Amino acid sequence: MDIEQVKARYDDLNERLQYALSHMELSDEIYNIRKEMLELQNECPHGDFVHNYAMYEECPYCKKKFGA
Repeated sequence: MDIEQVKARYDDLNERLQYALSHMELSDEIYNIRKEMLELQNECPHGDFVHNYAMYEECPYCKKKFGA
């Protein structure tokens, strides 16, 4: 999975999550969206050699936290 696909998928999942939370959807739907976001974080390469983003506290594409 490349960076553009990760960014697009994360944006879609984040939009679905915000909608589900704001409309008080069933917790199963929210859980499933969050599970998909975590799976996406595992697939993300966490780097972009074109834009040269420095990795500090989180990935700019999938928002995975580093360190703690």
